[in-house]
Amino acid sequence: MLTHYTVTVNICSYKKQAQFTHPADSGSSVADSERTRAPGMTPEERREMIISATIPFFLEHGPSFTSKKLSEHLDLAEGTIFRAFGDKESLVQAVVKEFFERGPRELSEGIVDPALPLEEKVAKLVTGAQERVRDVFKMFSFLSPEEAAKYRKRPKGEQFRKAVVEAFKNNEDELTIPLDHLASLLQIAAIAGHASHFDANATISHDELVNFILYGIAGHPAERNNLAR
Repeated sequence: MLTHYTVTVNICSYKKQAQFTHPADSGSSVADSERTRAPGMTPEERREMIISATIPFFLEHGPSFTSKKLSEHLDLAEGTIFRAFGDKESLVQAVVKEFFERGPRELSEGIVDPALPLEEKVAKLVTGAQERVRDVFKMFSFLSPEEAAKYRKRPKGEQFRKAVVEAFKNNEDELTIPLDHLASLLQIAAIAGHASHFDANATISHDELVNFILYGIAGHPAERNNLAR
């Protein structure tokens, strides 16, 4: 998943649609009393727990969520959420910030098994990269264009590049590009896999993308065999 991608996209059409109502205004006091209350923990621990559990909820539901649905997902009283963050916007900003900060670390941890065949490694990396780009677009939908621009301009991490170099080190002789350029190529390709965000008629299948990357960096298998002779 590619936190450090520079993704250029017109996000002006995205709207903040989140309906995050205060329990006192929504008549949810009964539901709050029945909902599980957060176990004993420090305020910071409670915030971290809520943030981590809210990331997958945001990715699934997008900005059109209600406090009631989030409360059900977290199995926490709405009042507990409000006491931890104060309001909807503070929660959104905290969750988005954590999503982008943990991305490079998650990408680089056990990215692919270096012992796998070259073709399989490329396919797995493309899948993971495309999923990350998809999630980045979803998180951008919670932000204004100005807020999203700040994340797009953040310094690019080196963790993903180093992990890719390590994973493909034993294939270096098969590649037609420098090994340390491979991570950048995979990032660009993953964005290309979501070309429909820019052009509704531009659709690229996963297999087409994998073949394009694979044979672009290593040549067709038949050509590689001829070179080896």
